[in-house]
Amino acid sequence: MHAWPVQGRGSCAPEVMPSGRDQRSASGLEKNRAEMEALRLELHAAQRLSQAEEEASRAAARRVMMAAGAVIAADRQAALDRAQARRAAMDAKALLLEPAWLISDLRARILDEFDGHWPAILDVATTGELGLPFPRQLWQATLFAQFIEGRSILSGVSPGECAAHLTVQDLHESETKAIVREWFDVLVAAGYLLCAKAKKKRYSIGAARVRYTTASKRTPKAQRASEAQSRAARESAARAASVRSASGNPTESARRSGHRSYVPPAPPVVDPIRPGIALCRDCARPLAAMFVARGYHLMCSPVQRY
Repeated sequence: MHAWPVQGRGSCAPEVMPSGRDQRSASGLEKNRAEMEALRLELHAAQRLSQAEEEASRAAARRVMMAAGAVIAADRQAALDRAQARRAAMDAKALLLEPAWLISDLRARILDEFDGHWPAILDVATTGELGLPFPRQLWQATLFAQFIEGRSILSGVSPGECAAHLTVQDLHESETKAIVREWFDVLVAAGYLLCAKAKKKRYSIGAARVRYTTASKRTPKAQRASEAQSRAARESAARAASVRSASGNPTESARRSGHRSYVPPAPPVVDPIRPGIALCRDCARPLAAMFVARGYHLMCSPVQRY
């Protein structure tokens, strides 16, 4: 038997050399790690580029918004300047008409109707952006005398007709109507006009229209004249009734006896404030067309009483 030498401490162990297969595997791993690192760096660079582009886009959007805001502010300021210039031109034109208005017959008549005091309802400072090229007392008194004063109760008053009556060349009709409508609201609060929403048609688009009509309130002078006329008419009717009663009611006697004697009709009693409107001889209220010839309402007629 052969004895093999025992390797101990200090002896040289044989060196293990890697095989070719192990070398190829190690180089493949190194190559994969390099490729992964390259992909990571490329992804990181792409992310940084995307962030930079996004930040640049946000900065560009901010610059556009700031520029748009500056343009809008400039346009708004320019529109405000134009409106102020137009308002100043309107005020200048109104100032030129002021001397002639102060000595006009219309102003004197309005003062007489209101006992020498100019009414607040005809001196309303409207908040219209451009205003009107007339003194506010002038155009309000003109519309009041033309469309409101002396008209029968519940007569329609249109802001469009009033705006057309003013015929303002430098203003659109809608702007003039807005100013007139604001003044109408003051007249409604004072009792000279009534306001009600017109019935909206089916399938109509937009807000309901507002209808203005005249109210029963009159100027102080017209109110006193109407009351005096009513009293005079009642007194006249009472005197006529007493005369007929004292004479044995000849109208009723003639009717019963069948005599158709002709009696010329008496002239109708006419409202002095509203010409063309006949009044009842008894109650002094307006008559319908069918009762104008009789001079009385059906229940106010002396024939009905006896």
